[in-house]
Amino acid sequence: MLDLSVINAMFPPDLPEPADWERRFGPRALPDGAEVTRFAPSPTGHLHIGGLYTATVARALARQSGGVHVLRVEDTDRSRRVAGAAEEFSRLLGAFGLAPDEGGVAGYGAWGPYLQSERREIYLSHVRELL
Repeated sequence: MLDLSVINAMFPPDLPEPADWERRFGPRALPDGAEVTRFAPSPTGHLHIGGLYTATVARALARQSGGVHVLRVEDTDRSRRVAGAAEEFSRLLGAFGLAPDEGGVAGYGAWGPYLQSERREIYLSHVRELL
């Protein structure tokens, strides 16, 4: 275990505790066996047939199990980002009848944020706790 002064130098000491995140993102009220699936494209290009296939399978599993299908955009690779690609995902998934129950750039749903870059504080809290 690292000394607390070293941890405080690496991570802000005022980060929420992991338990705070667990309270905020508590268990979902879903039936037994329900699956929460995620389609997580990177906005480094346009939606392609492989992405549509992956979204189709994920959404079907969520529907068959009584679960929830989430769109979380993996937008952390800023240097390769294609302008408008993240917004295009939600529009095209909807056009193909694959609209997610939660997520996307608009961020609808109680378990957001749904842009990976906006979840940074959650991850830092957990890493700080592990150290």
